[in-house]
Amino acid sequence: DSSVTGVQTCALPICMFVLAGIGMFSGSLYVYAISGIKWLTMLAPLGGTSMIVGWILLCIAVTRIRA
Repeated sequence: DSSVTGVQTCALPICMFVLAGIGMFSGSLYVYAISGIKWLTMLAPLGGTSMIVGWILLCIAVTRIRA
């Protein structure tokens, strides 16, 4: 089915954005909490933005499948 291949082609970029976002957002805050390295907290907004982009891409992919 063509909708399945569409999901498969969208899945990798979506996963990459969400996982990178989790790593940057949560990871930078964990490192700051444990070590006190404050400059790493600058990655948190980038991680949050990356997660938002991943969710938007997921919504677009689901909308295209249902259409």
